[in-house]
Amino acid sequence: MKMDWELTHASGLDLFACTCVAHRWDSRWALAADTGEGFVVQMTADKYWVDRQTPGFFTGLWRSVAGHNYVTHFDGRLFTRGAGGGAWQHQQLAHNLYGVWGLAEDRVYAWGQTDSKPVIFLFDGKQWSSIPSPPGFVNALHGTAPDLLIAVGEKGMIAHFDGNGWQSMASPTPLSLSSVFVVSADEAYACGPGNNILLEGSVYGWTTLLNHDVPIQAVAKFRDRVYVGAGINGLFKLDAGKLVRIKIDVRPVKFDAREVLLMSAGDRIAMTRDGKNYEWSTVDGVKEIAGAWDLSFTAS
Repeated sequence: MKMDWELTHASGLDLFACTCVAHRWDSRWALAADTGEGFVVQMTADKYWVDRQTPGFFTGLWRSVAGHNYVTHFDGRLFTRGAGGGAWQHQQLAHNLYGVWGLAEDRVYAWGQTDSKPVIFLFDGKQWSSIPSPPGFVNALHGTAPDLLIAVGEKGMIAHFDGNGWQSMASPTPLSLSSVFVVSADEAYACGPGNNILLEGSVYGWTTLLNHDVPIQAVAKFRDRVYVGAGINGLFKLDAGKLVRIKIDVRPVKFDAREVLLMSAGDRIAMTRDGKNYEWSTVDGVKEIAGAWDLSFTAS
């Protein structure tokens, strides 16, 4: 059986102190609940290893500064594991979960759907609780404070949380948005794989910053530079109102921009500390440590 692989959802403060998801699936079909499996992979300076293996696929991962891991699964389970190790814990939050992201250990958000309605949950450091959802299905969420969050999602949905509730915002596009990055109340960016447009906005409104010649899947600002991931079309940076391709073999679909710019790029996880020099780990090593595992297993 020929298998396809991907590395995705990398999160952490460094390529050599991060966690990511690896998926493998029967190449005759697309990745789905009954055609593949997901691995949670830990990376350090001198090794990496599989921490968790589960049928189906993971939809999101966020690693805190202290090293706690929060992982969402399509089937609605939320997996957690502390920085000190120990057993993975999980709980059923929704029918489906689509992602997770956090501001801090006591401010972690997970989103998805139950009974065909959007739902969102907040972890306060002790327990998960349901909180009011944005007015639509969320694909991504980012912010700088509990009262400065922006969610984007299906049908161009953009919503701002001001600490009291979600406010729907006029969107320049009717197409799905998959990535958002908030710099401040006055500066934010968003994009989506069905669009060739990069949006620029704030808590006051959104506009189209530019139209590009290939679909844009991820956006982040790192060290005063806006970066765009265009999947198989490569990595770009915003320069004088235009996107300029960076000539390296990295094809990002997701970013985590904190101490470094960490990039999930399908066949590799990459990073840059300065926007000039790049390092990465490829899927080949994960294949070696996970390749012997059997697809036909059951796990809780």
